[in-house]
Amino acid sequence: MSSQRMQRTVPRWFRLVAIMVVMAVAAGCSVSGRIEIPGGPGGHGYDVFGQVYLRTTNLPIVDATLTFEGPVTRTARTNRQGKFSVRLPAGNYRVTMHTVHGTYSRYEYISKDARMDWPITPSWNFDSNLFYEISGLYRVFAYPNGEIDWTYGEIIRWEQPRVNVYFSFGQSDPQLANKYWNVVVAWRSILNDLVAFRQVSSPSQADVIVELVPAYSLGQNVAVLSTSTYENGALRQVSVKIDVRFADDMNLWTHEWARAMGMSYVSDRYSVLYPYYVAGQRNQLNLAERNHARLVYDLPSGLRLKSTLGPMAIDPAAENDEPIELVEEDLRSGYRGHMVMDDGLVLELTESEARSYFMLR
Repeated sequence: MSSQRMQRTVPRWFRLVAIMVVMAVAAGCSVSGRIEIPGGPGGHGYDVFGQVYLRTTNLPIVDATLTFEGPVTRTARTNRQGKFSVRLPAGNYRVTMHTVHGTYSRYEYISKDARMDWPITPSWNFDSNLFYEISGLYRVFAYPNGEIDWTYGEIIRWEQPRVNVYFSFGQSDPQLANKYWNVVVAWRSILNDLVAFRQVSSPSQADVIVELVPAYSLGQNVAVLSTSTYENGALRQVSVKIDVRFADDMNLWTHEWARAMGMSYVSDRYSVLYPYYVAGQRNQLNLAERNHARLVYDLPSGLRLKSTLGPMAIDPAAENDEPIELVEEDLRSGYRGHMVMDDGLVLELTESEARSYFMLR
């Protein structure tokens, strides 16, 4: 091949960069790393910014993994605001996003000053009322007379990848412990393996401590006492004390474990998460509840609706593709507790109430 043809095929910018490198070496400078080619495929490309959020609610999707496949293959992950950034050469890309509740894909052309906001709608039947309730953003509760009401709340869930569980009766009643454990590990599939569980032999190793206590030791009409502590919405410790008289009630245990996983009460009276036991109640989460539980784990813990927006500030049925700031993170430590009466009524407790009535430490 002639030198003239080589000159025609070598880009002018490359010859300039080569001359600069030679001059730098001659001046005694060291040259390391790679030469970035501006612009299109094979170069450093453009910075792409975007935000992933739940359509109609505008709530951010956290820790979603986005894979861009095109001139190059690269990945990005969303932060607690649902935002991401990635550097890509110009071109057409197939973008696949993996979340706890589902997988999404789309095609995108990347060019200069590209922005890629992604409002998503779950492929299953999204129920806005169920979502707000089970997530705790709407906190459903029961009065002592059994009346159901709600107020604004926050998302409280596990952020850590593994939860250690201790059963005080693991040695004395392994058959019962195994029944309880089956309810625990069923949550691996509910959360698509986001959280793992390990049964430990000492309460000092546990994140969740489950105890059977003597009959009536929690009170004359109390079946369960459950308490939890959290920081910025992330669960740190859960304690569940069950009166031995109700140890075999698997509806009760399924309810308690769902609560230990951060799920809140719902207003469906036949749900295992209803704050009162009624005849004909389901013994496990139904398909809709499992789907929405996965979605809760795609949202950052500590999130709450802004109280300054007023009680009707968010209309779950409204269509809005624009990512707007409707949420805030609750950056504080907190406590959550409840007791289940022997008639099935669930009453919430403040930390001071729990310490006063049950002498918790």
